[in-house]
Amino acid sequence: MKQGKSIMVIVLVLSVAFCLLTAVCAGYQAQSWWSPTQQVAIDRSEDFIRYFPTNVGSEWTYRIQFGSTDPLTYKEPVWPYGDGKRAIFQTSRVRIFTQQKVPPPYYLKLGVTQITNQQGWFSIAGTPKLEVLRDDLNLFDGASGVYWVRLEDEDGFNIIQEITYSPYSSNSPFVESRAYRGYSSSKQGYSHGFFFFADESGTRMSIGEDPQDKLTYLGVDTTVPGYLGLSCLHYLREVQPGKMEAGEVPGYLDQGFTEHTWFAEGIGLVRLEQKVNGRTSMTWVLEKFTPGY
Repeated sequence: MKQGKSIMVIVLVLSVAFCLLTAVCAGYQAQSWWSPTQQVAIDRSEDFIRYFPTNVGSEWTYRIQFGSTDPLTYKEPVWPYGDGKRAIFQTSRVRIFTQQKVPPPYYLKLGVTQITNQQGWFSIAGTPKLEVLRDDLNLFDGASGVYWVRLEDEDGFNIIQEITYSPYSSNSPFVESRAYRGYSSSKQGYSHGFFFFADESGTRMSIGEDPQDKLTYLGVDTTVPGYLGLSCLHYLREVQPGKMEAGEVPGYLDQGFTEHTWFAEGIGLVRLEQKVNGRTSMTWVLEKFTPGY
């Protein structure tokens, strides 16, 4: 894997810097913009959660296949420092080269190890913490914790995937080789993103006023390979192209991409398909699921 560009953003006072995170709790954007041709009624408060099991001991093993172009990842880490009232924003785009040092197949294995009450920036009781048990492509590079934080609202609930990072990790802005090395911090960095939510089909969720990362619930799909005839919840993640300065020529890392995800009842995420410029770049296929207890 090759690390992509990491764009440092202006240092801000906490009340300003965390406006994006406050939006998660109180001001996320929800837009109903698309209606599938076939809708199946699902009760938001009860039925949706059956498609997102989080019992301790649950494990998911995905076989990852490359397509005709290189996959991309996108995150928006926030790094508090000093007394925690200031923070550094980053955007991180990483290109995963299809020519790896080790041959395929590649695997990602995640497991719920415990239920916690503290998750980096959040403090939500009953939150599952995951352990990255295998990550051949470093998709969770530098992560010290992965959490599925559930936030309730009047229309249903939202699952925010929070990833925490050590201030001493290789991708931290506080290590000696990076900008801002004059600052120090013992506080974890973290990134947030919508991963799953319960709402009407066609609803789009995003964080902040100018979101680069959006998630839309498309409805129920019964044509998922390997799950034909079974009802799977279908979501679409859209990451916008990188913003260019005047005269700047976009590179591959600046491309936008989409990710379709499907969740099966009693199992969770069973398939992910990513496309860059309309070309398939990466597919996750659930190879093994171990229920929790």
